[in-house]
Amino acid sequence: MVPDSTIYIGGSTYEWNDRTWDLNDTSFGTANINCGVPLPIDALEDSVISICGIAYIDDSDPFGHRLDFSVNLYKFKCDTINLTALTSSTIVNTFNSDGIYCFNLSYIVTKSNELYTCTDFIVAGFSSDTVDGTELRISYTIKIT
Repeated sequence: MVPDSTIYIGGSTYEWNDRTWDLNDTSFGTANINCGVPLPIDALEDSVISICGIAYIDDSDPFGHRLDFSVNLYKFKCDTINLTALTSSTIVNTFNSDGIYCFNLSYIVTKSNELYTCTDFIVAGFSSDTVDGTELRISYTIKIT
């Protein structure tokens, strides 16, 4: 559940696999390293990291307007635990009248941001300008090509 426009990266109990996401990108620290997903392959210069999925909001039109949605990708290294933004995208008026939005965001890796198996971790973050008590449900996958 994402209660406001803060960028959430996971939950305090089970991190990225938690039902309630209550950890945001500004509160990330050593205790939250399991929000990160280890890379299965190296992402070298010109590789593409893509995140795609679907979001559902249980009340997409509470006041006669559609809500915004943000998808964010971060990285951190095993030895430094500093969360660094790779890319983000905020889409205005995203959810359709059924409360559904499909998303796809890509990041082209630069030489200075190359990522390596077992030393670099990816973190996904999401936000929406929802109202209190509105539940946001998200399913996503990340791939590297």
